[in-house]
Amino acid sequence: MVRYLAIFLIPLAVSGQVYNTTQNVIDLNPERDAISGESGPQRIKAAFTDGAASLDVTAGLPIPLVVKSRIDDYEITVTNSFTNTPPNVVWWEIEDLAAGSYELKATYTDSNDSFPVFWRYLSLTNIGSTVNVSITGITVNASVGVTNLITSSLNIYYWGTNVASITNSP
Repeated sequence: MVRYLAIFLIPLAVSGQVYNTTQNVIDLNPERDAISGESGPQRIKAAFTDGAASLDVTAGLPIPLVVKSRIDDYEITVTNSFTNTPPNVVWWEIEDLAAGSYELKATYTDSNDSFPVFWRYLSLTNIGSTVNVSITGITVNASVGVTNLITSSLNIYYWGTNVASITNSP
């Protein structure tokens, strides 16, 4: 009897999370307006108001967003991608964030004025993904844990016996 061992490569991709926010620049409260999600790429869409009407931020573009860990001294600044339709909306794209707690702050600055326009806390947890493929007598199990670095493992089982394990760690 001939038995075949088949290995399937299954790509696992983590797409960025998108947060749609409306920020009243007169009432900034990071605790109340906190957002949460999973570690990895983050995209924030912020619409600014003065409490009653849209606030045109075109004159202050670009608006930098300071992302600061609330646990250690990690800090980055991300500049928004340009948008003017409508004129009160900007996008920030953060390439990758590890699980943790962050403070997000942005300040509008033009030639006449400067004031805070965005202030929120962001809590991120680790994501995990497991892929199982079973063929009569063969089980392939791949687990991927994403933190600020990627760690993955591949376990190949043949009739219930682990015949191969591969672990990739930075």
